[in-house]
Amino acid sequence: MHPKVSTNVVQTLQSKFGRYMEHIRNASVVHKTELMFNERLSKRYGCNLFLKREDLQTVRSFKIRGAYCKIMENIEPGSARNPIVVTASAGNHAQGVALTCRALGLDNSIFVPVNTPNQKKSRIQHFANHGQQVVMDGLHGLNSVGAINGLRDHDGNRRFSLESVGENFDECLAAALEFCEKHDGIFVHPFDDYSVILGQSTVAQEIYEDLK
Repeated sequence: MHPKVSTNVVQTLQSKFGRYMEHIRNASVVHKTELMFNERLSKRYGCNLFLKREDLQTVRSFKIRGAYCKIMENIEPGSARNPIVVTASAGNHAQGVALTCRALGLDNSIFVPVNTPNQKKSRIQHFANHGQQVVMDGLHGLNSVGAINGLRDHDGNRRFSLESVGENFDECLAAALEFCEKHDGIFVHPFDDYSVILGQSTVAQEIYEDLK
């Protein structure tokens, strides 16, 4: 056990793990990916080497697991008054948050540093609104009472915002946290959150189940 992780925290995480596995098994946007035996690498290293094909997830990464579990733990599925979901990330985590919010019909705001390549921003937008009518606006638009309270616009569309803020990740993260606190949102940290970490670990459980 990591010396900074208390016994109480470990026991709490253990009690949640079964529920997180159920979240993943029932999710429409997270898939149980193939555990593939790799003959070439097995011969090269003298072992039985398997590859867990998380690149076959819709967002091409295991990162959606942690995002999905964190969000599911903090909302009422189907409610029109769930809080806005906020994160800071320019990579696979942001795409996982965007896709999860799309699937669950949640308002969300994703913060990225100003130097984020357009290709990455385009992928986030793709997962946020593909196949749906979504109100795309900036930070000021999401400051409206309706959006923050989880309400929709006059046409019933959910709200999505992609914010370019800060010269680096730390500045971007600080802006996202400030925005989330101001509006009582759900913050989905890309890595420094026990719920996110526990959600990511569901990939290890699937490996264990396939190998035993």
